[in-house]
Amino acid sequence: MEKRLKSLSGLTVLTLFTTPALSASGHDNVYNHMFGDYGPAGMFMGPIFMIAWIVVLVVLIALILKWMGIIDGRVSTTSTALNVLEDRFARGEIDKKQFNAMRDSLKS
Repeated sequence: MEKRLKSLSGLTVLTLFTTPALSASGHDNVYNHMFGDYGPAGMFMGPIFMIAWIVVLVVLIALILKWMGIIDGRVSTTSTALNVLEDRFARGEIDKKQFNAMRDSLKS
């Protein structure tokens, strides 16, 4: 568990320090004042990429939590005794008198 956390924290630090360097471009052009390096298309594509990054981050966080064992992806399929009793009564395996007696003993 500690090994996973150390590798995860190293990845986080690496990402924090490299992202600004990768996003900086040294180009000055006409659109730099108002629209940035992408021109007018950046105004429309910006929100789309922002939403895409949020989705990617949420999926990555969910995968990391699942990998670390914090989230268990299984759905409980166990039946309670009362559910089994109701199923047996619905199939006609037991009559109403037996059903009521068994249900009362389960609830007490």
